Amino acid sequence: MKHFIYCLCFGLLVHSASGQGINVTGKVTSVEENIPLPGVNVIVQGTGSGTVTSINGDYSLEVPSSESVLVFSFVGYISQEITVGNQNNINVSLAADQAQLEEIVVIGYGTQKKSDLTGAVSRVDGESIQNKSYTQVTEMLAGQVAGVYTNQSPSPAGGGAIEVRGPTSLTGGTSPLIVLDGVIFNGNIADINPSDIENVDILKDASSAAVYGSKAASGVVIITTKKGTTGKPIINFTAKAGVSEITNDKFRPRNPSQYEGFRRDYFRTVGVANREDWYWDDPADLSQGVSLDQWRNANPNPNSDDTQEYLGRLNFFGTEIEQYLAGETVDWFDEVLRPGFRQNYDLSVGGGSENFKYYWSLGYVDNEGVILGDDFTSVRTRLNVDFAITDWLNVGVNAQYSNRDQSAVPASMNISGISPYSRIYNDEGDLEWY
Repeated sequence: MKHFIYCLCFGLLVHSASGQGINVTGKVTSVEENIPLPGVNVIVQGTGSGTVTSINGDYSLEVPSSESVLVFSFVGYISQEITVGNQNNINVSLAADQAQLEEIVVIGYGTQKKSDLTGAVSRVDGESIQNKSYTQVTEMLAGQVAGVYTNQSPSPAGGGAIEVRGPTSLTGGTSPLIVLDGVIFNGNIADINPSDIENVDILKDASSAAVYGSKAASGVVIITTKKGTTGKPIINFTAKAGVSEITNDKFRPRNPSQYEGFRRDYFRTVGVANREDWYWDDPADLSQGVSLDQWRNANPNPNSDDTQEYLGRLNFFGTEIEQYLAGETVDWFDEVLRPGFRQNYDLSVGGGSENFKYYWSLGYVDNEGVILGDDFTSVRTRLNVDFAITDWLNVGVNAQYSNRDQSAVPASMNISGISPYSRIYNDEGDLEWY
């Protein structure tokens, strides 16, 4: 086996020495500062063959032929593709990707170029979520930013908890600091309409404490809302509607047949005065070998009506007996759960001149949950006005108002043990209280 490996390696060396491959060397530097770039990927296009530059920016690579194309790529720089041709030495200068380096991000009480920023910052652009139906800001951040965890609520109000970098305290709060248009926001994040958001910047590392102090220990979520633009008024109106349903109905309560079987099995297991198992049988479906007279005589004082006797042995309540005799049952699953209709409407107007800009919005949300009575409605409005009085003085107002109605009382989901022979309403049409 060792001899075979030696011969294989020798064959590869002979192939290289035969002149079928071309050895290319060179150096990779940056255009701006003309300094060597270590760690640049040099790949032969269309193959898995490649190398990386050394600490001095040098590389050496064997390519199959003169038609091979070398791809030079490095994070933060624009990639280049060069055909080898008859060249044995190829030096490359990579230019910085200005689209990334010139991006402006919010860092506290100001802005800074992304290329000059050393902290861990992530951004969610408001345009990327405009065609999606979100009730709260936390929903639009779910799955969008690495290191940001949001617990989504199944309620029609939506939203949920949000954490940056996970739990950071055993006993203290772990919610990040919310900054809205440059001001620390102490209100409920549910009051912010996702449709009003221009972008969201998230400061994830400890350097954010240099701006906001100890309140930034759990990260900072910086929300920038939309502003008016110069030109004619722009009117936007969006309407979104949908239906929410449960995806698993395996927790349905017992149907009439299952409920009677449950009662029989219970008494057979517990045992009452050492009765036979067939004592709790339905007289219309007795066990094999048991006669109706034998079944009735098992009780020293049976009811004259076989059905009443059967229901009494199962210890049915009076309402259950009435429902059973009337042939009426209730499917509590269908009574408690429903398809929830969701609707969301947003109207906004923005515009302005060179010295005056305005943005006004009005949003209405009406969501039904899958549980009867679980409803959420909200009216949210925002007004952003900016006056450029002089070259050095701007005066503006950012105001919002929200009215949320979460007073609904959802039905109880404790329906697994409710009898299908119970009753919802009494003879007067009022709820039948248990």
